[in-house]
Amino acid sequence: PYAGLALAYCQDFQNHWSDAPDALDLAARFAAQAIERGPNEPSAHCAAAIIRELQRDLDGAKAAVENALALNPNYALAYATRGHIEIYLGHPLAAIPHIERAMQLMPATWREMRAARCPRAAT
Repeated sequence: PYAGLALAYCQDFQNHWSDAPDALDLAARFAAQAIERGPNEPSAHCAAAIIRELQRDLDGAKAAVENALALNPNYALAYATRGHIEIYLGHPLAAIPHIERAMQLMPATWREMRAARCPRAAT
């Protein structure tokens, strides 16, 4: 549940759904708790990667997402996150295999995201 809370606060930070000025700090706190309570839970490490990405700590984000993928090599969100990190690092061509793998693992999700014009799906 802590990784889910971390991701919810990430969404709040990105979309400004609430008046919480510290949404990203709350997300980081929940991600840290998720890793502490479940160090072998890939979603906890993926949440930490997304938070570090939003904090512009791309090296930390890359390390966290690699931990998530080491724990679950079939984790679509982690591959998508890894692709985004490569783009933000200035390596868009290196992002392609990661995003393609995410699309292979969850094709319906990617179709739905495109249909909803989700900003993350467009990157």
